[in-house]
Amino acid sequence: MAHPVKRRFDFMSGILIKNSLGIIILVNNENSNVLTELNYYLDTHKEFLRNNYAVIGVTHNDLKPTPSLNEYAKFIEARGESWPVLKVDARSRDDMMKLVNQLLAQTIRLG
Repeated sequence: MAHPVKRRFDFMSGILIKNSLGIIILVNNENSNVLTELNYYLDTHKEFLRNNYAVIGVTHNDLKPTPSLNEYAKFIEARGESWPVLKVDARSRDDMMKLVNQLLAQTIRLG
């Protein structure tokens, strides 16, 4: 389970995603419960994601290579979803722009 401080701002997520095209979820691959965390955020935003899009950014993949991007894709597919998963460095403007561009491309492509 995630540290309680992370959850204390969950009430804001509804406010932040209102009128959004989609969401970008960043997960830290060093977290021992990273798939549980991803599952939590996908479940939390399940209603929103019925009509909107998501992109998953995996950080710290260089420090802990598992789960692999393929494992994330299989995990998401097992949920009946199909969200892009990208390896990113959260400190890199270019990597963050890749996530934004992927979300925009998904919105344009899928309508």
